[in-house]
Amino acid sequence: MGRIFIMRHGTVENPSGFIYGRLPGYHLSELGRAQAREAGGFMNKIPLDLIIASSLERAQETAQIVAELNSNHPPIVTDDRVIECDFGRHTSLHSSEYFNNRDHYWRLQLAEQDGMESPQTIADRMHSALVDYAKRYSDKNILIVSHGDPIAFLLEMIQGQELAPAMTDGYPQKASISEIDLPAGQARNIFNPTNPQF
Repeated sequence: MGRIFIMRHGTVENPSGFIYGRLPGYHLSELGRAQAREAGGFMNKIPLDLIIASSLERAQETAQIVAELNSNHPPIVTDDRVIECDFGRHTSLHSSEYFNNRDHYWRLQLAEQDGMESPQTIADRMHSALVDYAKRYSDKNILIVSHGDPIAFLLEMIQGQELAPAMTDGYPQKASISEIDLPAGQARNIFNPTNPQF
């Protein structure tokens, strides 16, 4: 049996503190590259057969670093079912405004107002990708490189939990890795970088 892992990309260069969502041009910072290298070193003990990553630069760069460090040098497949949430017209909002008024934006997100993608929609597309690759490559070791909210919603879904706002206790840190046991509906964190960030 193969194993399936999910990883959040490393820290991003974002001096303006924006909610960048799906905007292009947001690359890993030096810290993010160091986190990805540390994660890649950890994953080197597990020969990966395939890496799936969202098309956004930060996920692609993280996936590339991990692939280069893995003894199998696995191919990277881009799949935007694992892309960042769509924040609609609230993309480019300052992160302090977003997190200080999280309840307000959560209600908008639940109702898919202002072009925001709902947590259920996000969890469904993430789950679709997970199940698809788990079935197609059941004997392979697979790593999915995605983003904070989509990973959080996916893990809540497969563990039968209510979809909750971001930044709760179990929220994945940058460059953290979880292993998913899909049949059992379980996930466990197996790696956090030395210098973690949310």
